[in-house]
Amino acid sequence: SKGIRVRDFTQNSAARTAGLKVGDILTQVNGRNTLELDQISDAYQNNRPGDTIRITYLRGEREAMVEVKLGSAPTQKRGFGGGAPGEGG
Repeated sequence: SKGIRVRDFTQNSAARTAGLKVGDILTQVNGRNTLELDQISDAYQNNRPGDTIRITYLRGEREAMVEVKLGSAPTQKRGFGGGAPGEGG
């Protein structure tokens, strides 16, 4: 599978609070295919605290979508650490 594997989260991560887990593979952010970690960072930086972004992800064989409400803490601009593109499986 193509996408970005979640490796870890920052403390108080909005993404983790929304239900994402280590090992999930992020495939889309706001309806756009996600192949590079910069695309996720851009989504955080192009929105304001309190805004919501939609993340589509794979968990095992199941695809799902979660809405992440962005927080105001600077560490939440990078709510999780991603793996290399194409690390899905």
